[in-house]
Amino acid sequence: MWPFNKKPAPVQWGIVSGLAQVAYIALIVLIMNTLAISFMSSGRAGSADQLMPFFMLLMFVVSAALSALIVFGYPIALTLKGNLRAGLIAAGTALVTLVVCGALFWLVYVL
Repeated sequence: MWPFNKKPAPVQWGIVSGLAQVAYIALIVLIMNTLAISFMSSGRAGSADQLMPFFMLLMFVVSAALSALIVFGYPIALTLKGNLRAGLIAAGTALVTLVVCGALFWLVYVL
């Protein structure tokens, strides 16, 4: 895409950050499924019932912070440097990438 020693174009950064967010979501889903299977097969479902709300909220808060950093970190930095147009392009491209990937996953797994 771009050489890593130069600043990326906003559209390139938006696509990369959108794909990074999709990969992060896939990783979180994999971790949640693995933990659910391991808790259910360990026979300690009672302790899992007590701790699950805490860990779900903790994972939600951490995921929201990391997701905001992945998608909006560079656009906010561009905006703070006075380049509002490039920041909006980068954020918009990231969000469009997320919507397109979500639609593709929906088409593949639902239909």
